[in-house]
Amino acid sequence: MKQIFSIKNIKIDIFVLSLSFGLGLGSIDYSFASQPVSQKKIESCVHRLPAANKDKDQYLTLGIVISLTKGGFTALEKKRGYDIAVAQINRVGGVVAGNKRYLLKAKYLDDAKNKIRAAKMARSLINSGVDYMIGPYGSTLTNVVASVTEKFCMPLVHSAAKTTLFKQGRKYQFGVSATFDKYFVGVMEIIKIFDQRRQITRKSSKNIAAIILNNDAAKEVMIPVLKMAKKQNIKIYPYYKVRRFSKDVIKSFLEKVKRTKPYGILAFGGRGGIRPLVNAISATGTHVPLLAVTHCGGSAIEDRGSHYEYILCPTQWTGASKNTDNYFGSNVGFQIEYELAYGLSPSYWAASGAASILVLADAIKRAGGISRQKVRTALLQTQGLKTFFGEVRFDATGRNIAKNMNLLQLQHGRFRLVWPHKSPTQKIIYPAPQWKNR
Repeated sequence: MKQIFSIKNIKIDIFVLSLSFGLGLGSIDYSFASQPVSQKKIESCVHRLPAANKDKDQYLTLGIVISLTKGGFTALEKKRGYDIAVAQINRVGGVVAGNKRYLLKAKYLDDAKNKIRAAKMARSLINSGVDYMIGPYGSTLTNVVASVTEKFCMPLVHSAAKTTLFKQGRKYQFGVSATFDKYFVGVMEIIKIFDQRRQITRKSSKNIAAIILNNDAAKEVMIPVLKMAKKQNIKIYPYYKVRRFSKDVIKSFLEKVKRTKPYGILAFGGRGGIRPLVNAISATGTHVPLLAVTHCGGSAIEDRGSHYEYILCPTQWTGASKNTDNYFGSNVGFQIEYELAYGLSPSYWAASGAASILVLADAIKRAGGISRQKVRTALLQTQGLKTFFGEVRFDATGRNIAKNMNLLQLQHGRFRLVWPHKSPTQKIIYPAPQWKNR
């Protein structure tokens, strides 16, 4: 997304508390880290860890395993989101639990984007006496850390989106993001609405084309698409599952698209697959009424030219939404605080990181105390919590069933919010104009 605010040469003091310390790991058994947690293990957690928080310091420490090295910009944005949330909560007076007030501080350890190291770091943080845990970046490392925190009955709030994270019987993990299976639901709803209104051109066949990477995340994305298509009597064809978006694969796919004239194309290509697909659609003059792609947010898409116009992009968060909360006040408030601190507009990675901490803070407040069991119960009872990131309502698995994806459409070089239909900032342009009319 392009910057909404341009606030320059302004400095504020933000007290983000973090610790620097040696690792001193010793000999650690991490063989359990990638294994599912049985019900028996859940009910007999290890209680050899230090008790949560010492009253005398009046601080609650959040343990965070994150890829400080090798994590790139996304991990950096996630950390910034954590830091800005801690700073904001402390600025407004901290968290009141029972009759005591606590400030928050973050304690980071670097997993170097390595699963084995992530397990070690998680156990090290727990043994050091942190009060609660916040998730790392990415579903793979979150799965590893969640296996460790579950063993110790340690509440973990994260923003990973992989659906299978919530199918392993865990009781102490809670995810604030919409899961992968919701990514294209809005697109299918839009097609359904236009089909019912008979606004879809009859020159199109009743099919939708799809090209996805042959991995677990993409398959999770397509599960509800296939179910919804069946109910709408729509065929998913051509349907390509590929190792990568190579020139030959894209050429073959688009040849079938030209012959079948689908309602649109759904594409899950990772960060490297979208550009060659869109460029090929433009170069071959292939017209599709709708093109929805993942991994397309940000100015990198907005700045690529007119042949990217009308792309639909599902995203966890957008600066255009009108959400509110008790800490930043509103979505705009979060963006202002973030830009004042870092000099750029926040990404959805930063937003999801900040939301994780806001959700935990709310649960601590409602728990009326700081024991991990009370906080875990309060998290489980989170129903309809409003945050700038979106609504939060956890089911028994810790999955946020209230969170849906936003749909952005590139219009005149800028992404506009066009879905959910109750709160769009712009009407969707569908079907997209023919290439000769652009």
